[in-house]
Amino acid sequence: MAGEDDFHREQPVFPTDGAASLWTLNWRRILAMVLVILLALLFHLYLHPWPSTNMAAGLITWHPEVAIVLFCGIVFGPLVGLTVGGASSLLGDIISYHTSFWNWELGYALIGFLAGFSVLLTARRSSLLQKILLIELASLIAVVVGLGCAAYSDRWIVGIDPSAVAGELLFAGTSDLVNGLLFLLLFLAIYYGVRRVTLIPKAVL
Repeated sequence: MAGEDDFHREQPVFPTDGAASLWTLNWRRILAMVLVILLALLFHLYLHPWPSTNMAAGLITWHPEVAIVLFCGIVFGPLVGLTVGGASSLLGDIISYHTSFWNWELGYALIGFLAGFSVLLTARRSSLLQKILLIELASLIAVVVGLGCAAYSDRWIVGIDPSAVAGELLFAGTSDLVNGLLFLLLFLAIYYGVRRVTLIPKAVL
């Protein structure tokens, strides 16, 4: 029966309708941008003052907002990821430090933007595990590239030397990779669980 076929058929967790869908901006994506920017800002303001020592003898600030930026790019596309990454970072810096580090805002915007292209890697994958691994790999690359551009640009903006650039990238990168990749797994599990629930026939609910 059609209802049983719909129930048992595995639905894609992420957008699979090609490159064209990456650039679609409808009211749902706009609403998602606004709500998620506010959510990321709340996480930043609540968790930013809580550091914990890591194995590199530095500081890791628990801030799942970087995973929110990645998640938005993955689910809603590069434009949403770019906007959420840039806007949430900008607002967080203005509220916390009363200034804007524009190259770092662009770095986080680039993280969300690059994460949005992960769908091109997962669209033809039937295994959920493969999708998750590829998304995590794409997210790792997005974080390294985004923060690398931000840290390297400080050579001209702030006037720091290459060793200081490497230090910025090491500590910011360590924190964001730990937060981004771990919290992203949690967000993906929740998202996938919700998508599976929506496949249950209405008669069962």
